[in-house]
Amino acid sequence: MFNFDSLLRLFSDWSYVSLFYSAALLLCILLIQELVFFSLIRTRRSKIETDSGSFPFFQLFRILRVFLRFQIFYVFLRIVKHSPGPLFPWNLVYGVVSNTILISGVLIPVYMVLNLAVAYLNSKTPDSAPEDIVLISSNRRLKFTLFFLAFSTVLWNILGLMPTEIESSETLRLGLLLNGLVISFLILMVIQKLFKTAGAVLRGSNRSGRIALIIRSMFVPIQLIALACILLWFKQMIPGMPEYFGILDKTINLLLLSAVILFIYQFVETLGTRLSSFSDKNTNNVDKTFVELLRMIIRILIILAGIFSAVQVITGKPLTALLAGLGIGGLAVALAAQDTLKNFFGSIMIMTDKPFKIGERVQVNNYDGTVEAIGFRSTRIRTLVGHQVIIPNDQMASSSIENIGRRPHIRRLTNITVTYGTTFDKMEQALDIIKKILDQHEGMNEDFPPRVYFNEYNADSLNILMIYWYFPPDYWMFMEFSEKVNFKIMKEFSEAGIEFAFPTTTTVLEQADGQSLRFTMDNQGVPAEK
Repeated sequence: MFNFDSLLRLFSDWSYVSLFYSAALLLCILLIQELVFFSLIRTRRSKIETDSGSFPFFQLFRILRVFLRFQIFYVFLRIVKHSPGPLFPWNLVYGVVSNTILISGVLIPVYMVLNLAVAYLNSKTPDSAPEDIVLISSNRRLKFTLFFLAFSTVLWNILGLMPTEIESSETLRLGLLLNGLVISFLILMVIQKLFKTAGAVLRGSNRSGRIALIIRSMFVPIQLIALACILLWFKQMIPGMPEYFGILDKTINLLLLSAVILFIYQFVETLGTRLSSFSDKNTNNVDKTFVELLRMIIRILIILAGIFSAVQVITGKPLTALLAGLGIGGLAVALAAQDTLKNFFGSIMIMTDKPFKIGERVQVNNYDGTVEAIGFRSTRIRTLVGHQVIIPNDQMASSSIENIGRRPHIRRLTNITVTYGTTFDKMEQALDIIKKILDQHEGMNEDFPPRVYFNEYNADSLNILMIYWYFPPDYWMFMEFSEKVNFKIMKEFSEAGIEFAFPTTTTVLEQADGQSLRFTMDNQGVPAEK
């Protein structure tokens, strides 16, 4: 006949009165926390829900309330548990119930938090494509994963409660191994889904650049770490095969090392890409070529560090021995790559000294053109006639470079010549005309006023020196302005009757009677005056 008293004594050595009072105490605690959460949610819910952009904190209160409910029941079961514990199969019943309550109290709130977080993120990115967002709240595979994980956790926790012959059976061990494989696959799938969701949500946000950078860098490393944990669990499941422990240990270490190296590499690459895009802007002082060089150096250092660390893990030898073995080979490579190294160090000198940048016009080694690219071996210049010139960086670093692209202004220095027949008054009038045309001219800087002087007696003309500076140094705008100046000078000189001079030659011929025959020829040999 069923005896409730005997069944109770199997699970607890408490008396009925003690069990009653402990249950009443835990019930009071449960009621108190329910009242506290109800008052918090009731007072804050209306205020929070009025702000559609705020995070629904009252939902977190509900999730915390669910978590505490399960934990209070679990604490009650642990308190009333009999000290030595019941024998099989009652200990198995107790273990299943208590572990189920404990695991459910953890996984159910986790599932609710995931639903809440994804719903909030989806509401913040209404323009995202629906196929890019993984709705965890409707994802059956996630629900199945959490359920299967809870079942597996309970199963693993009660293994120690089973008889020895069942616990050590090959069938049970094979079942646990298959169980671990299924869980591993599901966990990797969930990780991929979560990262895909986060990436899709963050693509629609302009203020989440740093978070998106970290998430993109962690995607593959997290999967490698998960694989390492799976292999570590497999190692615990095959204690009777020590011959595979060395291979498993090296594989686990390589996976963890790869995760670290990949995270650093991808983080640096993504950060370098953002910095390169920033250096393309004209409102910063960051040299894109220097950024690219720095990215290449860091990339090489990370790869070398990963290779040396992987070789050390595989061979088990210290790093100093590996470096010593590579010393002679490194010296041979350095001797064979002298020209490459010279160009590389020339690139570093160009990056640090910055004599020019991409897009600037320079004159170097009789070449005049615009810098198209600055590589790690050579610099490419597009000449004014359209040809591309490739100059090694060691020559660029040792050559004299005239950087036309960095001139603050364009200066025009020209001579205007008038005939020797120009009178004193006409000469003064010519100077006044030019000064008036250049007074407060277009592109003028107050620190660089125009200069006009009657400065020279040429062999065939009177010379007027005209100098002015044009800001900013835009060549085609400068040419348009110079054309306007030339037209104005020509027009006003013509109205004032001032003649421009041109090269002439005067030849004197003597006749037999001693009289001279004088006539003038221009530079083309045509008589100008007889």
